[in-house]
Amino acid sequence: MRSTTWFMMCMRASVNLHNSIFSRLLRAPIAVFNNNPIGQMLNRFSKDMGIVDEMLPTTGYDFNFSLFETIGIIITVATVNVYLIIPGIFLIILMVIVRGIYMKS
Repeated sequence: MRSTTWFMMCMRASVNLHNSIFSRLLRAPIAVFNNNPIGQMLNRFSKDMGIVDEMLPTTGYDFNFSLFETIGIIITVATVNVYLIIPGIFLIILMVIVRGIYMKS
């Protein structure tokens, strides 16, 4: 399940990025093509695609691993002691708030 979601996520992200970059490049004004050499635009396009193809699989694998590990921990805690779910929910809300502040900075 983890490998399948990882593969599908990477393929979808790569295709979406390629389509987005390509459509924006086609809709760009002529001044963009006059001011920037074609080689520079092509290098930027291939660099962005390369980063997605190289970095996203590792990040996606780590994300899936952490997600399923967290779900397993929550199920285990809920099985052992139901009352521990209440502090767990509080900690999840606190984590989301702190993450939101951290990501903005």
